[in-house]
Amino acid sequence: MKCGKDMEAARSSSSAFDSVEDPATFTPLGDDEYARLAPTTRAPREPVGDVASYKEAAAAAALQAQRDSEDTQKAEQTQRDAHQAAPLAEIDQRRKVTDFVTMKQFCSRCGMANPHDQRFCKNCGSALGEAPGGMADRSFEAPPQIQAPATPIETTSLSDLSPSSAYSAPVGPEKARRRPPRDHTRKSGRAVRTGGMSDWDARQWLGLTAVVIVVVALAYMTFFGGFNAIFNRVNRNIRKAGATMEKLPGFQFSLSNIYELDQGQYGGGGHVLFETPDKSAWEVKRDTPGNPQVQGTIQVAQKTYVGSGGTWQPGDPATTTGNVLLMWQQFSGSEALPNESFGTHTCFHYKYRMTPELMKTVLGVGGQQGVSDVITETWIDTTTFQVVHQTAQVFGAQVDGAKIMKITLVMDLVEAGKPYGIKPPM
Repeated sequence: MKCGKDMEAARSSSSAFDSVEDPATFTPLGDDEYARLAPTTRAPREPVGDVASYKEAAAAAALQAQRDSEDTQKAEQTQRDAHQAAPLAEIDQRRKVTDFVTMKQFCSRCGMANPHDQRFCKNCGSALGEAPGGMADRSFEAPPQIQAPATPIETTSLSDLSPSSAYSAPVGPEKARRRPPRDHTRKSGRAVRTGGMSDWDARQWLGLTAVVIVVVALAYMTFFGGFNAIFNRVNRNIRKAGATMEKLPGFQFSLSNIYELDQGQYGGGGHVLFETPDKSAWEVKRDTPGNPQVQGTIQVAQKTYVGSGGTWQPGDPATTTGNVLLMWQQFSGSEALPNESFGTHTCFHYKYRMTPELMKTVLGVGGQQGVSDVITETWIDTTTFQVVHQTAQVFGAQVDGAKIMKITLVMDLVEAGKPYGIKPPM
């Protein structure tokens, strides 16, 4: 009637039921709170008469048990939300009571509801835990709830420990995993590091300074000709020759000039005197047809005088200069040509561009913008590093209102080591 099993087979396996000699000696529990499928007295082996009532009672009891379980779960959730700080032991005790009410097991033989931890049916005395059959199963039970640990989780904070016990008390694996985070805040009276540059120490500032120096050096090398100035052998030799000439007590160059016009060429001459870096004098003559002229320039300290004879006048410091050393100090685009012998000297032969301001002054062409370039070639003795021969080609200058295609000044070293007593002409 309950599970559809063959009655003959059921009777053959009922030896455990028949083994009870005196059923009257078994006394069931006094409460029949959980009974749903059988009376509190031992049921005979005959089927229950009212099957419909039997099924309705079972369904109603299961539905009521499910509702009770849901109500209990909601009540527990409400209590947990309201009392989160309650000790875990109390919560565990409440859960034990709840589990006792909601967790039931039903006898597979008579269908009686029993507490979840009972071993024998309180109605028929059969061993519980056998495979259920028919409607006397646990299909209407509420799902089991996960129980909290029997012992509450122990937590320890630094405030609960004395200074000595904080380091001496043994710490188990569970406590080690739940150790509170270390307090990294500084004590009062000490500065708190913010991570900014204001917290840097001397080593960090030294590192930053080194980085800045390296960056500036690379920028100079890359964008301002630093590699060429430092590692270019031609530049080094030109500057070395200029330093050698500067250290001499004095020297003199003779000048030979060639002016090239569309109508032809005409020449000129002159000389250059150098005594110290702040004293030099130039005299340039040009044999202009019908109008020969002499242009003089004297440089003393920071003052430049231009003119000739009794016509000396102070020059404009912004556009006039007579500093001979500019021929070896301000240059660019240097290149090496094959070495040559000049007279008795074996010389380095170099070619480069120089500033046009010096040539415009000594030629008497003023601050005109027409001079486009000055190309210089120099012959430097390989042993003494003295400049023994030099040429300067000036392009685009105007002389007496006439456009000059090219002016070439040829300078030869005449003497060295002699002072000349150069002084201001005014």
